[in-house]
Amino acid sequence: MEIDSLFPMYNLPLETVLKKLKTSFDGLTSKEAAHRLVQYGFNTIALKKENPWWKVLLRQFMDLMVSVLLIAGLIAFLLGENTDGIIITVIVIFNALIGFVQEFKAERVLEKLQKMIDPHTNVLRNKKALKISSLEVVPGDILLLEEGDRVPADALLLESHQLHCDESALTGESVPVHKHMELLGTSRWAITNSSRCVFMGTYVTSGVAKAIVLYTGLLSRFGKIAHLTQTTHKISSPLQKEMLKMGLFVSKLALIFSVLLFLIGIFLRNQSWNDSLLFAVSVATAAVPEGLPAAVTVALAIGIQRIARKKAIIRQLASVETLGSTTVICSDKTGTLTENKMTVEQVYLSDGTLLKISGAGYDLKQHELTLGKHYFKNARDLFVEYPAHQTHLQKLCLVNTLCNEAKLEIKKQRGEIVGDPTEGALLILTEKLNYSVSDLQSRFQILKKFSFDSAKKRMSVVVQSTKYKVQSTKWKDGFKIPDSKFQILTKGAPDVVLKLCSHYLENDQIKKLTETKLAEIKKHYDEMAREALRVLACAYKPINTPFADQSTAEKNLIFLGLEGMLDPPREEVKEAVITCRTAGIRVIVITGDYGLTAEAIARKLGIIHNQHYQTIQGEELDKFTPQKLHKLLADKSQTFIFSRVSPEHKLQVVSALQKNGEIVAVTGDGVNDAPALKKADSGIAMGSGTDVSKEVANVVLTDNSFASIARAVREGRKIYDNLKKFSWFIFSCNTGELFTVFSAILLGIPMPLSAILILCVDLGTDILPVFALGVDHAEPNIMQRPPKDPRSHIMNAGFIKHFLSTGIFIGILVMLLYWFELYQGGWRWGETLSATDPPYLKASTVAFATLVIIQLFNVFNARSARFSIFKLGLFSNLYIWGAIFLSSFLVIGIVYLPVLQKILHTTALSGQEWLKILACTLMVLVWEEGRKMIVNSQSKANQT
Repeated sequence: MEIDSLFPMYNLPLETVLKKLKTSFDGLTSKEAAHRLVQYGFNTIALKKENPWWKVLLRQFMDLMVSVLLIAGLIAFLLGENTDGIIITVIVIFNALIGFVQEFKAERVLEKLQKMIDPHTNVLRNKKALKISSLEVVPGDILLLEEGDRVPADALLLESHQLHCDESALTGESVPVHKHMELLGTSRWAITNSSRCVFMGTYVTSGVAKAIVLYTGLLSRFGKIAHLTQTTHKISSPLQKEMLKMGLFVSKLALIFSVLLFLIGIFLRNQSWNDSLLFAVSVATAAVPEGLPAAVTVALAIGIQRIARKKAIIRQLASVETLGSTTVICSDKTGTLTENKMTVEQVYLSDGTLLKISGAGYDLKQHELTLGKHYFKNARDLFVEYPAHQTHLQKLCLVNTLCNEAKLEIKKQRGEIVGDPTEGALLILTEKLNYSVSDLQSRFQILKKFSFDSAKKRMSVVVQSTKYKVQSTKWKDGFKIPDSKFQILTKGAPDVVLKLCSHYLENDQIKKLTETKLAEIKKHYDEMAREALRVLACAYKPINTPFADQSTAEKNLIFLGLEGMLDPPREEVKEAVITCRTAGIRVIVITGDYGLTAEAIARKLGIIHNQHYQTIQGEELDKFTPQKLHKLLADKSQTFIFSRVSPEHKLQVVSALQKNGEIVAVTGDGVNDAPALKKADSGIAMGSGTDVSKEVANVVLTDNSFASIARAVREGRKIYDNLKKFSWFIFSCNTGELFTVFSAILLGIPMPLSAILILCVDLGTDILPVFALGVDHAEPNIMQRPPKDPRSHIMNAGFIKHFLSTGIFIGILVMLLYWFELYQGGWRWGETLSATDPPYLKASTVAFATLVIIQLFNVFNARSARFSIFKLGLFSNLYIWGAIFLSSFLVIGIVYLPVLQKILHTTALSGQEWLKILACTLMVLVWEEGRKMIVNSQSKANQT
């Protein structure tokens, strides 16, 4: 059911609603409830059938590159090349198992949504209050709600007394919403956020209410988000797209070479069909990078482990690299950029003094006080220098503590709040000002309470002193208030409270509140509001009797001051925002909170850092066409703040950015964030957030730190760079092998490598060095460069030209040394040699050893396309030296072990021949260092 179809229910009289739902103020009968349970079904969110484990496992083999390897392995087995077939199969299985373990626990979103619904609730049935399973709640039921309850369904209020609900998980707003019976209008925003309704999955923070159930299960707002989340599809990650393109490239290459070599073997070299097919498949297998899929998987898995140590959990392998490609971060405000803990930041006393309090959150130890240009580590030091303020602040703290319905518990110098965060902030302020909340509560008894009302916008209490007398205070005009142990304490909206005040406190003197003074107070109130502070006013008055009604008791109050509070930004976020900007990543704020509040937080964190920004509300976004939104978001010079948005709005923004070619990361912690988290290229959930947001996300930040995003982006960029490194290494090495084979065919000389030696070259160079590159360190400028263009690919013209030139140079060196050894052994052009002839054995072994050793040291060239190996450090990656050492042992075994000599047709090499091989190896290093010097000098020339 669409949201707009709810419109009539919100605006009809209660009697009409009861009639439409065929129920009454006394609730349903058990018989009718049972009938409706059959009609509407259980109050649950229907679960989609999960994929069984074997489907998740099979999905790992659907990658095109893996498919090419499987075909190559199958052909190798059919042709009797069991060794190569086994190697390829083991690599494919290893790759699949790692991916399976990472992804098997994903896609459980709706189970977590179901767990968010309280298992029991109180309803009226048969005119009696009953506790039933929330699964059995049906439309027409009458809910009985009280403080601490989780609302089991969407319901319309029948009765309400001081009801406040925490809807932060649903809307993103940090302040509990006051619920009442008033109509708010007919706009879409008023309909979807009606204060007449309570919504499934939200909490009652205070008050009591009776409400009639309108919608259950998937028809509720909660259910709509569940449906939206489940039907939102993720697009392929940049890594998946790259691997697909690479797989297509390799498969085409392998097919072309197989057919070409097979035809050459049959028609030009007069080989048998089996020999020609064996050689063609062997060379084609050499063109397939067996180690690439496994190297990608291992590099991602190691990256996940590193990020986990930095307090970020990656739930899917490809998500690491995707995060590194991010161009835009869409961040929620509450709980992501801020701490979701209201904190009093400013106190404006009625005598004109402005007190600023540092120290965000509920930490009672780490805070400072600022009065003018003077700083104080604690309130005790402040009162020593300014004793006149002590009495004033004491009265203010008395209002904060007694005119308050929240509860404070202090554990290890940190406060824990139960109740409204705004009222909790006032209790924390009392403790920061060196007054004990529990002590003040023990000194006074609350005789009468006038609870907060949205119409009156204030709260008052009448209190009685139990420990001491209130000191006499003289009015400026000579009127003296008699000693009294009764007082009325009031807090509320400044404009409301000020209308009730006739005097104000200054230097322990009560003075008349003049128009001039009132204008001064209102001016400062406006300044605090412009800073997006939520402002409350405090007042008091000694009274003679506690029995006066509210209107009488609240006359001629004495104004004490204003208190400005804000949900504080996280301390570490500002640096993370700067890092993101340096790395060319845009940060967009998308929140359900007020625009001014979001704008102020964005300024404090540096997200808004110039005059080029726009704040757009959800109602405005409804009027945008897709084309207008695409065009707006394409302007990268602007910073955008989207406020008062719904889950659909978040999806709209994310989709528009993706259509503009952006790689989008979305952060959030509430149920309302789940659809956008799933739609995004990278969904980033806070560890303290709802289970739902964590299940749909690709990344979970266990420390809730926005700064962890920057670290994860760095790791993602490093992994993408490493993917380019070992891709370049594999393709340049394979090009060298292919050039060696084809040049021998074109020149009409004996084949330098047999089919089995070609496979041994792959065994020696395609696995360990590639893994070593997969864990290589990041380049020095990795976070000073902009994100990669989403439209660019690894297999671009420059990349192909680079690996082809190096590969051909390797092939030329191998062929020259091979031809030289043949010539030294007595071979002359046009002569044929058998596989056992000594000159061929020697030359072929030299060609094999040269190709492997050159490729092993080519790994140093692969570490960077721009930075010299000497700048990066020859020994900065010891895994490379380990790979060279182990792979060299394989070469030595093939060359010197008699058993392998007989099988592979190799022979021992002399020291002189090894020197020639090392000389060729050095030439490849010099070749690449020279190329880097030329490229860097041209780059500097272009910049000047």
